Amino acid sequence: MFRTLNTEETEEFRQYARDNDPPSLDKWDLYHPVCRGVWIERGIIPLELDKIEARRYNEAIQVQDACNLSGVVFAFARIMQEMCDEGLDTDARNKHPISVMFADKIRDLTQCDATLAFSRAYDACKDKGLD
Repeated sequence: MFRTLNTEETEEFRQYARDNDPPSLDKWDLYHPVCRGVWIERGIIPLELDKIEARRYNEAIQVQDACNLSGVVFAFARIMQEMCDEGLDTDARNKHPISVMFADKIRDLTQCDATLAFSRAYDACKDKGLD
């Protein structure tokens, strides 16, 4: 629905959103994802989106009891896609508390607590890859 902005346009949209509140929260989907991302960072969130965000935080807590890696990964992917669609940039998504919770659970389920485990997995992937 929205075209990709170049670097200059992206900064202009970000500056607009820093300087202005959205004209109406009822028309949230009509605003460019760049503006929505800035408004979310500023704490301006439509009530329905706020409820979705609360659901995500709850899910990040609940997933800590999970034992099914694929279920955790699918839930994480869905939540990350939602955050992308809402306009959060890569850095904001990467450092988001929900991302940290899911990433830590994935680390736990893969039992990758040590550098040695990662090193062995890396070597196995290198050996079996198409390189």
